[in-house]
Amino acid sequence: MKITLKILTTTLIATSLLTGCASTDPYTPESDKDFVYDNDMSFAMNVVDGSLGFHNGLRDANRPKDADTTAGTMDYIADGVIGFGGGGIGGAFLSMLGTNQGTAPLNRGLLISYVPSSSPQDAIKFAVKKINDKTSNELNSIYSHHISRGGHIYNIFEGEGCKQKQLHYSSLYTTEFNQKYSINNENQCIGNGYVSPYISKITSLTPNKHKGHFYVVVFPSIDLATPMNILTNLDDSFYYFQPKTRNLRFPFVYHNNEAWLFLADENNTSITKDQLLKTNPNLKL
Repeated sequence: MKITLKILTTTLIATSLLTGCASTDPYTPESDKDFVYDNDMSFAMNVVDGSLGFHNGLRDANRPKDADTTAGTMDYIADGVIGFGGGGIGGAFLSMLGTNQGTAPLNRGLLISYVPSSSPQDAIKFAVKKINDKTSNELNSIYSHHISRGGHIYNIFEGEGCKQKQLHYSSLYTTEFNQKYSINNENQCIGNGYVSPYISKITSLTPNKHKGHFYVVVFPSIDLATPMNILTNLDDSFYYFQPKTRNLRFPFVYHNNEAWLFLADENNTSITKDQLLKTNPNLKL
């Protein structure tokens, strides 16, 4: 999809209206409940429900009897044999497609990070720094400054990568757009953007079952300006939730180079990046 100023502005406004889950104080936890891993839920659902305390209509699909969801079978499915596998394979996979859609804020990309920290302020700063460091590496540009518009934060970077990005998206980076987003020269660009993060809870356990003292930092909506290849290459303290959209066939949680599916079975089903791209060719990872 071609991103225009109109699309970006409309996204910003819509996001501001949809994301009202956080308190007015981003440093006060939304919940005092610890994270508890539920073995009856998928890993993906544990990440969402256990971290946020809600799932807003999002649900796990049940694995049909005798369905095989091991890695080899998921390779087979990803190769385009969806719906034709034996033993309920296609049914298990297809049951996730087309109907599993949560309501706001789970109808937008959302990022969660479990940060071992002594304070909520430091936890949020640490998570933001990790995102900006990864953006800097991927974009071959350095962080310059940020702007805040309607609860949305846009991080501006500067360097050769940004210069190339401006050239590539010349129809977007107009004089009007640059002034609006405090882009001061041809070497600057928006590296990432999101709704202001907040602390959802303090936990002694992560979805990976690591023990310690963690602040759960939630970025309640990730903007179109943030490339997917940044979100999917963060370290294992991050969990990226991607809802089903017009171009994506099913929701998933991306973590540790795997897309974890909302499929309740003993295999705790995930697929690799390559498998994800085969089933969702519009993704840019």
